[in-house]
Amino acid sequence: MAGVAIPGLIKIEILIDAGVVETLLGVPFKYAPISSLGGVLLIAGAITIFFERQRRQIFSFLLFGAFSSLVVDGLWVFADGRSGFWLYPFSWWRPPTPSLYITSDVRVLVTAILISAVVFALDWWKY
Repeated sequence: MAGVAIPGLIKIEILIDAGVVETLLGVPFKYAPISSLGGVLLIAGAITIFFERQRRQIFSFLLFGAFSSLVVDGLWVFADGRSGFWLYPFSWWRPPTPSLYITSDVRVLVTAILISAVVFALDWWKY
């Protein structure tokens, strides 16, 4: 579950503007690569360093969670029918997206409520 949060670290820009980081580092800086395959690999590797044992397992779990988050983010609705540059730095190709949802879409809320209700009912009738 921690791996799923890695691409979401791009939201840190709300607290710390990229211009501030750029001024402190003295080099051009953007947050966008955090939400890409390269950013996920880098951050998962950095987190894994803090563990003494089972590093491979921790790294693979972080990667699985982060990659699944990138795949789900690739389903967002975009005007041009393509997803973001989430394969960066390995490729600039933007895969086509089925345009299934956007977080402000009411259909997402209705679908989530229906699925939750079915799961709740099945669990309730089990006992």
